[in-house]
Amino acid sequence: MHKIISKLLNDGLQDITFPIEIQANWLAEGVLQLIPKVGFNQAIIVSAGIHGNETAPVELLASLLLSLSKKKLFLRCALLIIFGNLAAMRIGKRYIHYDMNRLFCGLCNSYLKSIEGLRAAVLERTVNAFFNTLDLCNNHHISVYHFDIHSTIRNSRFSQFALIPYHINAYNKFFFDFLKSCELDAIVQHTVPNGTFSYYVSKRFGIQSCTLELGTVQPFGQNALYLFQATEFALKALISDNLLLETTKTSLKFFTIKESIIKTHSSFRLTLSSLVENFTKLESGQIIAYEKNQIWRANDTACWILFPNPNVALGLRAALLLEERLNIADMYRKVDNILT
Repeated sequence: MHKIISKLLNDGLQDITFPIEIQANWLAEGVLQLIPKVGFNQAIIVSAGIHGNETAPVELLASLLLSLSKKKLFLRCALLIIFGNLAAMRIGKRYIHYDMNRLFCGLCNSYLKSIEGLRAAVLERTVNAFFNTLDLCNNHHISVYHFDIHSTIRNSRFSQFALIPYHINAYNKFFFDFLKSCELDAIVQHTVPNGTFSYYVSKRFGIQSCTLELGTVQPFGQNALYLFQATEFALKALISDNLLLETTKTSLKFFTIKESIIKTHSSFRLTLSSLVENFTKLESGQIIAYEKNQIWRANDTACWILFPNPNVALGLRAALLLEERLNIADMYRKVDNILT
């Protein structure tokens, strides 16, 4: 594993060769399009490292790439592999100038003098090229899915979870069967648009996209990848067009985002300890954060905290308040979507 990560960090991935059955094309540094020559009925986009210090997803994606090159994994779909913020990866930081996962949907155009703004623009172009080359928007016989894999800064009481972007198109049952096969602990539904990569892909192309959060941030080589084997197996099944493994896990939780706490002033303070975990259930009325002329409190329904981070730049999200749902159907009715 360390050899392929070394290639990634030193711009050496182009040296990797693939079986004759695969047509490989580098669309940009760290962005690889793989097409099986025998045809396909699915197209998959898998991205990792949009935040440069989230290394477990990068190692997982590198492992998939290696398996394909060594013919240990057979390609039965059109596949776009994206390693995100390479510059930040190389120095072990989340980002260099700006949080890249807030710069999609054209927002990167205001930050083209930054590393993240330029890279987000490149990723938007390469995903567009992938869709245009394969005419995916007009070919309704091909199912298209996107999984953007991340890790959290803080520990989480539910350590593996999915974030579904706000969307107007229905998500199908197979998509959620895939998520269940990953043996996740929770699924969270966004209820408003944002500038994340998964929202961009979902909105721009009308496909089923999500963010997968796997464990917490660790340096390269220090990730317990065995904890994420279910997700690895599910991705391999999807890529090779095999049946998903059934899971016996029954404790999956469902949430929708009730409120985003946006830091707008230098006086912003988060009252929660730095040790408070994601998905901690807060007391109703508890003060979460405050700034000039603004106080945020938990209430009876929106009482679960996610991604508390007082160190974000002004104008960015400093925390999310979640409301628990009983099941997927209930969660989706609340955002006026129909599960098909």
